[in-house]
Amino acid sequence: MSPSLAIHVDLIPKDGPSDALRAFLISGKPLINAEPGTLQWFCFKMHGRESYGIFNTFSNAASRNAHIEGEIRRPASGANAEELLAAPPQVSLIDIFAHKVTPSATGLTVGVHIFLKAKAGKTATLKAALAARAGGVEAEDFTPFWYAFQKEGADSFGQIAVFKSAKDRAEHISYAGTQVLLFEDLLEGPANICLFKILAYKI
Repeated sequence: MSPSLAIHVDLIPKDGPSDALRAFLISGKPLINAEPGTLQWFCFKMHGRESYGIFNTFSNAASRNAHIEGEIRRPASGANAEELLAAPPQVSLIDIFAHKVTPSATGLTVGVHIFLKAKAGKTATLKAALAARAGGVEAEDFTPFWYAFQKEGADSFGQIAVFKSAKDRAEHISYAGTQVLLFEDLLEGPANICLFKILAYKI
């Protein structure tokens, strides 16, 4: 099955050490493994700030809804996620329109998010330009997972990719960054590039 939908979640821990939230997120992996409709799941900590994220993919809306309403919402590690957060989770529903998936990949450690907002009237053009990136990413043997997506009901786009090493990530970014420069006349403001460290994953 191919990923066509996703959920992206931003999580900000309460003040102080975030070890409890980190442990809570990692403890969800057995529940994710038991969800046949969840194709890929990446749990990560953002670089340079105390915030966390989750990105999971699905082949259809029924699987995504089952995940949202399923076991993963229940308490884990003896705590509710809400008790560990400074604010409610920021949940974005996402349409994936291009991807690269390497199920045999192992040892994934780091990743990158690139967030983009289209200028008025440029949404379709930016989407087509991002989709055209798929061929180049497919040729990157150092990029095992890559997704291009649009937030549902918005003119906000993004790319997320994960890697075995920081060196592989840097090589991908060097090319992706060049491509983003070609999109400048399509964008409302600069691209937002965020690095992260992977804590747990299902592929």
